[in-house]
Amino acid sequence: MKKLLLLIAVLMTSSMLFSQSIMTTWESLPTAAFPMISINGAPTDMEIVSHIRVTNIGSTPMKVKVAREIIYQVDLTGHQFCWAEACYPPDTDTSGNFQSLAPGESTDEFSGHLQPNGTFGISTIKYTFFDIDNPAEAVSVIILYNSLFELSCEAGDLVSPHARMISGTPGEVMSGNIAIHNYSPAPLNMVAFKQPLSIVENTTNWFFFDGVEYPFGTDTSGLVTIPGSTTDESFEFFYDADGHPGVSQMIYVFNDPTIPGNYAIYMIGFSDNTGISDDILANTTFSPAYPNPADNFVSFNYDIPNEVKQADLLITNLLGAVVYEGSLQGLTGTKRIDVSNLTEGIYFATLKLDNEIAISQKILVQ
Repeated sequence: MKKLLLLIAVLMTSSMLFSQSIMTTWESLPTAAFPMISINGAPTDMEIVSHIRVTNIGSTPMKVKVAREIIYQVDLTGHQFCWAEACYPPDTDTSGNFQSLAPGESTDEFSGHLQPNGTFGISTIKYTFFDIDNPAEAVSVIILYNSLFELSCEAGDLVSPHARMISGTPGEVMSGNIAIHNYSPAPLNMVAFKQPLSIVENTTNWFFFDGVEYPFGTDTSGLVTIPGSTTDESFEFFYDADGHPGVSQMIYVFNDPTIPGNYAIYMIGFSDNTGISDDILANTTFSPAYPNPADNFVSFNYDIPNEVKQADLLITNLLGAVVYEGSLQGLTGTKRIDVSNLTEGIYFATLKLDNEIAISQKILVQ
């Protein structure tokens, strides 16, 4: 982990650009928090793809282009990128097209594409997004395209290729497994590390790795060797709300400190509805959002038991920040919410009954 952090620090101080008016995000997280992003896949994959959202957080319109710098590319691999409704050949480093962004506007037009072509390794590509009318307004993101290993998880509901949400019931300890697929013929020397994004107060979480328990308060595992061309399924995570409702979010990092940059992350959300009786939950209807994806408005149909005195609807982003909160009128009806001012991305709509979380669902704003 120290080698990984050292490499990040060196790259940040030597080659990273940070704009006052352009913000880039990955999985709804600002890339400034971790400007080296690992995108993992198998050597047999047709391509390993990265997606970056670009937002104009300034006060004037922008015309944004992308410049690519290949820091290191594994032999026999191919790479190109797409931006502003065009995809560029492997020998093109700067986009011909620009993307117009009004103040506050976002776009998901960017994607980077690495073809591993059966090879094992980590290709490092830097992308710089800049305003063609003011090139000093620029931000850089480094992507690590990694075909050495990959993570997978089947617990809860899929949010994205790198994140899942687990919903619990009163008194239930939520848990899951993250599998590590070592594609390389060489062994991995893996350390697991957990980093909270947002944690409900007075809840506990812990994990096991290779049969060893790492209790609450311990964030880093010992070194675990995973033989080449095998899958390790020994990593298990646990979350106990202990009667405290809310949504907690955790990042799990898996790093091989013997190979700089050889890491992957997985985000897990835990939603607990402790405090609501099974009878009330069974008789509560909270329809799937429609339309979903949504661009201007999103609606929910609801039907709530007579015992409930107060019903509220919250919308939060992936970081857990509340972007909308409002009360439902009546026990039965439809709630229509204006989402046109929200940044494109993944959000969670949560129904609260008498100030307790009842049901959560994913919505996509585009």
